[in-house]
Amino acid sequence: MPDIKGGKSMQTLTTIKPGETFAIPAQIETDDGTPITGAADKFKCQIRNTLNKLIADVEISETDEPGQYIFKVANTENWPVGTLLTDILYNDGGKIQISETLKIIVVKEVTKKDV
Repeated sequence: MPDIKGGKSMQTLTTIKPGETFAIPAQIETDDGTPITGAADKFKCQIRNTLNKLIADVEISETDEPGQYIFKVANTENWPVGTLLTDILYNDGGKIQISETLKIIVVKEVTKKDV
C-alpha cells in the first residue's frame, strides 16, 4: 500500500468553512519510502457525508516535489456543516489499495462574503 503520510484511521484531516478552497498536500510513497511520481491519474478521491452522499470529487495534481500531490476542491460553498469523510483510492494496473478514512470538519462561517 502506498504510504499516505499524515493520518491515522478516522483522524481529522482538516477543519474548513463553506466557501474556502479545500487544498491538502500529501506525500505519497511506496512501502520502502520511494516517492510515487507520475501517478496522479492512478489516484481517486471523493468526499462524502456520513450518509454516503457524494459531496465532491477531488482534483488531484502532482507538484514539482517528488511524491507530493495536491488534493483540491475549488468550490466548497455548498458543503454542509458537520462531518465529512474522505479516503484515497490507488489503482495500479488493477491492484487497488485504499487509504484510511479521514474526517473533514465543516464549521459554519460567521462573516459572509459580499454578494
